[in-house]
Amino acid sequence: MKKLDRRIIRTRLALCNALASLSLEKSYDDITIRELTQRAMIGYATFYRHYKSKDEVLLHVVKQEMCGLKAAMLHAKSPFDESVIMYRRIRSGNCIYRLFASLPLQSSTSQLIQNELKLLAFERYQERESATVTLDVAMNHLVRSGHFLLRWYLDNLDQCSAEKMAEMYIGLIVRPVAHMAFVPRDEWLQRFSAD
Repeated sequence: MKKLDRRIIRTRLALCNALASLSLEKSYDDITIRELTQRAMIGYATFYRHYKSKDEVLLHVVKQEMCGLKAAMLHAKSPFDESVIMYRRIRSGNCIYRLFASLPLQSSTSQLIQNELKLLAFERYQERESATVTLDVAMNHLVRSGHFLLRWYLDNLDQCSAEKMAEMYIGLIVRPVAHMAFVPRDEWLQRFSAD
């Protein structure tokens, strides 16, 4: 794998940070490439040497956050703990979650992010032998229902702890869908019993 030049890393980081800070000021759709480059203090043409669109910047930010989330989840002692870790990261003020929650579910950018979340779920679950719902339908439901719960949480941070949100996520979404469609993958569960 080719190592990235430090200048490339700095430019991409500046653009990602610019997108995050602008998203606190205006809706994603209202953010322009010109504003991104001005906030990142880079040239307009430089943007297009790194990304084709602001959607690519957002997807890059989401993938980075997913890597950070997965790394944080390695310290979890149970699937419930993984959910708590996720909601604590959301609570910590990471604006990427607020940005994702604000996107219309049918937008192409939201679809790309949903696909990343489905990949995370596929790492953890496999189709139940007696499934009454296909795994693809179940994963769509899991991700979209999680999206709506995320929106609620972001609007009600002062009313609910990360632990309570994890209970709601598992109780309202994961358990019912699992009952109809999937079971945890053995290799995922073995990680928790290794201690």
